[in-house]
Amino acid sequence: MATDGPLDPWAIARTKLRRPAPSRRVVGRDRITEHLDGLVVDHAFTLISAPAGWGKTTAAAAWFADADATGASDGIGAWLTLDAGDDDVDAFWAAVAAALVEAGFSPSTLLTALRTVRSPTTEWRRFAAALVNDLAEVGGDVVLVLDDLQTVSDEVTLQSLAAFVDVLPARARIVATTRNDPDLPLALLRVRGRLGELRADILRFEPDEVDRLLNDVHHLGLDPESLRRLTERTEGWPAVLVLAGSSLEGLPPERDRDAAVRDAVATRDIHQFLSAELLDTCPEAERQFLLKTSILPLIDAGRARAITGVDNASTILEHFVDINLAGRLDAGSGPPVYRYNKLFAEFLRAELARTSSDDLVVDLHGRAAAAAGTDEEAIGYLLAARRWDEAADRIEAVGRAQQVLTLVRLPSPLLDALPAETQAARPWIRLLRSAIDVRHGDMVEAHRVLAGVVDELRDTGDDGLSRALSAFSEAAAAVGDWEGAGGAAAELLELPLQPSQRVPALATAVWLSYYDGDTEGVVAGIEEVIDLDPSDPQVCEGWLLALDFKLLGAPIDPAVVEAHCLRLQRRAPESAVLDATASGLRAGLAFLRGDVTAALALVDSGRLAGDRAGGLGWLAHEFDLVELMAALARSRHEEVERLAVPRLRDDDPIALLNRPQNAHALARSRWIRGDRPGLESVYADHLEHARPEDGYEMALAQASVAHMIERSAGNHQLAADRLAATLEAVPSAAAFAISQGHLALDLAAALLATGAEHEALNRARGPLGDLEARGLAGIVAQLGEPVVPLLHAARDRGVHAEFVGRALAMMTIAPATGFDVPTTGEHLSPRELEVLRLVAAGAGNRDIADQLFIAERTVKSHMTAILRKLGVTSRTQAAGEARRLGLV
Repeated sequence: MATDGPLDPWAIARTKLRRPAPSRRVVGRDRITEHLDGLVVDHAFTLISAPAGWGKTTAAAAWFADADATGASDGIGAWLTLDAGDDDVDAFWAAVAAALVEAGFSPSTLLTALRTVRSPTTEWRRFAAALVNDLAEVGGDVVLVLDDLQTVSDEVTLQSLAAFVDVLPARARIVATTRNDPDLPLALLRVRGRLGELRADILRFEPDEVDRLLNDVHHLGLDPESLRRLTERTEGWPAVLVLAGSSLEGLPPERDRDAAVRDAVATRDIHQFLSAELLDTCPEAERQFLLKTSILPLIDAGRARAITGVDNASTILEHFVDINLAGRLDAGSGPPVYRYNKLFAEFLRAELARTSSDDLVVDLHGRAAAAAGTDEEAIGYLLAARRWDEAADRIEAVGRAQQVLTLVRLPSPLLDALPAETQAARPWIRLLRSAIDVRHGDMVEAHRVLAGVVDELRDTGDDGLSRALSAFSEAAAAVGDWEGAGGAAAELLELPLQPSQRVPALATAVWLSYYDGDTEGVVAGIEEVIDLDPSDPQVCEGWLLALDFKLLGAPIDPAVVEAHCLRLQRRAPESAVLDATASGLRAGLAFLRGDVTAALALVDSGRLAGDRAGGLGWLAHEFDLVELMAALARSRHEEVERLAVPRLRDDDPIALLNRPQNAHALARSRWIRGDRPGLESVYADHLEHARPEDGYEMALAQASVAHMIERSAGNHQLAADRLAATLEAVPSAAAFAISQGHLALDLAAALLATGAEHEALNRARGPLGDLEARGLAGIVAQLGEPVVPLLHAARDRGVHAEFVGRALAMMTIAPATGFDVPTTGEHLSPRELEVLRLVAAGAGNRDIADQLFIAERTVKSHMTAILRKLGVTSRTQAAGEARRLGLV
């Protein structure tokens, strides 16, 4: 300081007048510094307000240290850390003066004014006026940082600060950090444009900052998923992340990392921090209010009053907003809604359980159930209160209110939370739980449970029988219990149902007809449902949930189905289920019509809608099939592998039902790439042992892939003969063009390869005409390169030339990427080249199989061919030859 004389009465410690030194473990956050710099430039008073541990002082200190923070070289930058001793008007301004003097600002007028300040509340005005005048004479910018302003609550002191801010010179700025909003006229300052605000929503750590803190500073080596979970759980709370990082530093190698990451935000240090810095600073009444209302994820004054019995709940909640213990959410025109930080709320609930009697906690949840705004909330609270029968009654009421169980509008954990004995005694609970399984595609367990539920409801004459039969018929069809599915559908249609309630039964009948190859049954079922034109959104969902684009291969105008689909969407625009299922139908139709871009866009939007609906596992299979067709049409063979191989490895019922399509697509992709061993492995692994009860789709996929194997060996006539025999044996199958219509075109392509062009075009004329009539060029395009010569011949001879041109325009034929071996004259196929490069990289057969999504025996077949074509006898020699030839 320039002089100690005038400051002696207040004995200002120098440590209060210097910014804190940065920790070696601080993560630099230019984002915060730049944001704060913008606020200070535009506002006379900038408030950095957030709870303890949100990095307020760190942010202010980093900004203060920045070369640009104090502006020109003749400016002043003063720092003052406040404490309880400054909660007095004279002491406060003496401390401010000391900070300015420490920063090099000590004109005589300031020192003279300071000597006159002796009696509280009387002389500060003269001092402040002199200070304002002196500041106005400074050539550069003046910045005063007031750290920990929450320690000042004296009314006169805050009034004096407000008056001072109001008359600050144009180039003077004040930045204050605080745990709670000070009693200053903040609203007036906002209106006048003099207040800048930096709060927790900006101070929170972003994912990349969490990564730098925990992996670069703490050297934890956490994977992206662990970082994401920590960021979400802590909501980016800086101090909590630092404590979590410290707890993970000493983690022994054998400790499960996922469990450790989950536990890292529940350590004793973090709980002590939350207790000492937030909860213990509250008066007892506010503490109890926090603990009791912590069971509410969202809080409004009415529910808070019902739980706590406190009449002024609204005032308390607003006070919590002011002191940064709660956030106010945008509730539109309704009453204000509040919430606590997730981690703080978890801590409060733990404290409630630790410090309160079990009876009190149960009673609080009971009160919350009575004040709940939704069924889901009420059920959750009843379960927490262990009022099992009341919870079960409420769950049943939700289910019975639904005309059909298209989607149980309760999350499955609520049903699973009921004790086993309660579930066993209530068939409706088991029905609802199984309906959720059906929607998610978990058919095996649903089929088992629903068989018993149907019997119980039938015996008791319960009106839920129709819904149980509907769910059972869908599950039965999915697991291949065709007799059970057909019997349930028939029984359902015999019940006295409202017309719209016939939808689930009709949908089941449609699928039974599909898998029986009954064209007329499919058409009749679809037309009847469309004629019903149901107006209830739940029934609309039930209709779309039961369909997928495969049915568009039936001889019914796809435009009629699409129009009905769009009409149902318009009737329930808020239904995520309708969005998802309608997107599935429309995506398939868009592809079949030739618009690949629109199809894939609908797949993306449908997946998002499915997530919003809580997950529709079976629908993901349908989206995969659309993407699979598009990948084949565009020769994106790696994408075909990515989509088809995992589905073929699945053993869930939906994957098994779609196995013919996935196997056919994967085999076709490998055939196109010249990967005969891979093609043969598809047949051996997924088709060779098909049974009659697997249905005609499997038999046709088997015949199609067998023909590919023959054609890959050059046996085009044998391949054509086999396909002709198959089509004669299953004549009705040709009606469903999506899954079987390609056989006729493959047969024509095989005949063309034998030189029989006239016969080939005659064979192609019928299916091409049928597909042209319905505008389904995508069915041709997905066949890919093997039918291109046939399509060129048809176009050149005027056989449905315009339609064939549209199909060709959809297709992207990948250039050959194999390699001619100069020393042997042999040709390495693209797949053999992939295998050779992995061998050269040191991969074993198992690794190669995993990376290329093929069987290990297929790798061995490739290796045999590679060694022969390269003229070598070992893997080591093959790797050396690959390097010599420049292949790696």
